[in-house]
Order: sequence, then structure tokens, then C-alpha cells
Amino acid sequence: MALPVGALARKPEVLDFAEAAAVGVNFVVGWLGAIETAHIAAGETIAVAEKKVRGRVVIQP
Repeated sequence: MALPVGALARKPEVLDFAEAAAVGVNFVVGWLGAIETAHIAAGETIAVAEKKVRGRVVIQP
């Protein structure tokens, strides 16, 4: 697999390799839940929170 350098990010030091590899899974599950199940549409806003947080991620389109 070849990716552009700009698509890569360093693994956060607070995560081990297994945790870092699983980070994307949370986003895919959240996206599918919001789009496929809740039918969120363009322009709508949702907040997703979890009690146990290892780090913070903010995405703003």
C-alpha cells in the first residue's frame, strides 16, 4: 500500500501499537452509526462522548 506522506501521522506515545491500530475502528463505527442508523444529514451536528478517554480528537469539516 502506498500513501501520500501528508496522509500519515505519528503514533501518539501514550498508545501502544495495538491501540494505535484500532483508532480508526472507532471512527468507522461512529460514522456508520450516525449515517446509517441515525440518518444524520449534512448541516446537522452531533456530539459523541465516552467515559474512558485516552486522548482527544476533534474533527471539524
